[in-house]
Amino acid sequence: PPYHAHMWAMNISGVYPMPADDLPAFTPAHVQAASDEGILIVDARYKTSFAEAHIPGSWGMELGSDFATWIGWLLPFNTPMVLILDDEDSLEEARTALARIGFEDIRGVMRGMSQWIDEGRPTVSHETMKARGFLESADESPQVIDVRAPTEWVDGTLEGARLIHLPDLIESVPDDLEPDRPVYLGCTTGHRAS
Repeated sequence: PPYHAHMWAMNISGVYPMPADDLPAFTPAHVQAASDEGILIVDARYKTSFAEAHIPGSWGMELGSDFATWIGWLLPFNTPMVLILDDEDSLEEARTALARIGFEDIRGVMRGMSQWIDEGRPTVSHETMKARGFLESADESPQVIDVRAPTEWVDGTLEGARLIHLPDLIESVPDDLEPDRPVYLGCTTGHRAS
């Protein structure tokens, strides 16, 4: 992951205190203004909540054990961000995980999407399904991208699926995908596919 290039300097400099200052509670207007300035929106809510409704252009990275790894792998180092968390999500957990990899430029946090939706602001959603549901509903030649790691592909993948590791897909989306047909992204748990 690209953030590894910055870790040696952080590790050599020794232990430093974790961020302790309070983050501002953002309203939808604050989030929109930040997005308009080019600040990334990281939606750390559970993957099914993200699938139901999220802010266009936001990054869905569920808070959990791999949260910081994927932030560090997919986003520019220490990029400014706004966090979207559900009420029960731990802000301290998110900030600590991010600080451990050198991501400390968090501008604010918005709790949940209800106010955003109540204000009539735009959202995006996508369907989620388990493999069996996919096999029962997909058309004859579905556009499938398996975003798992190459080491996982040796255990098997769907016939006809494109094997594109998630970091590579972020760099370049295949230009021969048919935009008028669904594209299915698959991984082990749905975390990376979101």
